[in-house]
Amino acid sequence: MGTRKKLVISVLIYFLALGVRLWGLSSTGVYPDEVTWMVYGKESIYALVKGNLNYFKTAWWLNPRDAHSISWPLVVLNGTSHVLLAGDGKYSFKMFSDIVASRIPVIIVVSLIGPLIFYFGAGLIGTMPALLAGLMYVVDPISIGLDRWLLNDSLLSLFCFLGVVGFLRNSYWSGLWLALAFLTKPNGLFIGISWLVVYLLRLKNKETSKLFWANCFISLFFILLLWPQSWIRPIISIPEYLYNQIFLANNGAPIYNYYLGKALLSPNWTYYFFQLFFRVQTIIVIGFIGAIVLSMKNKTYFKYLPVLSFLIISLLFMSFTSIKGGVRYVSYFFPWIYLAAANFYYRLLRKHSFWLLVFLTISSFKFYPNFYLYYNSLIGGTANASKYDLVGLCIGSKSALNYLDINKIEGLVSVVGCPDAAPYHTSRQLTKKYKEADYIILESAFVQQFPNNSEVIELLEWPVHKDIYDNGYKTATIYKRAFEPQQ
Repeated sequence: MGTRKKLVISVLIYFLALGVRLWGLSSTGVYPDEVTWMVYGKESIYALVKGNLNYFKTAWWLNPRDAHSISWPLVVLNGTSHVLLAGDGKYSFKMFSDIVASRIPVIIVVSLIGPLIFYFGAGLIGTMPALLAGLMYVVDPISIGLDRWLLNDSLLSLFCFLGVVGFLRNSYWSGLWLALAFLTKPNGLFIGISWLVVYLLRLKNKETSKLFWANCFISLFFILLLWPQSWIRPIISIPEYLYNQIFLANNGAPIYNYYLGKALLSPNWTYYFFQLFFRVQTIIVIGFIGAIVLSMKNKTYFKYLPVLSFLIISLLFMSFTSIKGGVRYVSYFFPWIYLAAANFYYRLLRKHSFWLLVFLTISSFKFYPNFYLYYNSLIGGTANASKYDLVGLCIGSKSALNYLDINKIEGLVSVVGCPDAAPYHTSRQLTKKYKEADYIILESAFVQQFPNNSEVIELLEWPVHKDIYDNGYKTATIYKRAFEPQQ
């Protein structure tokens, strides 16, 4: 297939991905981290415009208790859009709500992943398998869910994919992609593993040596150029940040989790393997395993050693870190998983493999608008997955508040779980003091995280007003006040 035809197809895939991710965007509930990045984005843009570098001397990446990613691409994208398209500032055109304006530029950028999987994957596995991979990624429910949130994970997927595949194609742009990946999350540095493997495999090749060292220099140059911390502490900013992140990843503020039926702070090393196995679509999991078996049988895995090294080493590193999150922390594996699975199915079924898209699309869009609730059939779907994993974190309050508003049920409301996102879901009066409220929304994920919490124990004895279900899973329960407030 010619370059021009590939570009045309890539553009079509891009607009398909963009439409899917923008469709009903405001229906997707607000994740609390989105509020954090939205605030940092707006503040950072104003600080840059006013030349206020003092703001960055106490920036979030210097937090002494939490392992915060730098998130600079996310912050710049959403902050610029927020200032121009939302709010009451003098620069704003006031076109969208705060959260929608902040999400849109990120969606515009990360919708590139699907077409890039096709365009660059064609050189790795062939045009038709790569087309299948790109389209299957576009309708992947977890990817859609993450792309619709104002989070770092999809940007990391984009930059990691470009950083690895670019180097395999002998591109000097790879240095920029590694820099942007690192400035998104520290995991972005794992791109360098694939570079190193290529370098070692072609140790006597002068062009590869030049490519390797030039891209290392380019990465360093762009990190120092783009990151405000490098302007303030140019020599030690990178090693200082990495040291703090490694320390805080094991000793920082805890992330309360739920894994294999237990509420705990640090899931064991199997956690991310579990996430990938049960949150990637069943057909893709089977196809990926089939691809591994086939490559070992045909001894073709050596060809993909740089990619495999990047994935395996980064997965092992994260698996033995104390503090762990959900599947979104390993979503940058998805482009490679989809390429492998698509290649397996196309070799097996040829053109008939495209019928898989119909099944994948139907199974994905059953989860609209909360795509991130998806669990595959290997674990029995979302409801059964709640026996083993933390499900629906911060998702239930939007539907619960919508129920109260649509049915015109008056009264003061409290949200127990993710209260900071609640004001973005309703205009009614809210309180964080649940005993003052007429109705209390208890999110199911909070019960998983804190089964012995005094509020949870008390609320479970209160009269149930309504159980709230999203995509067939109970994400929250609305309780009615069990007593009269003291006068």
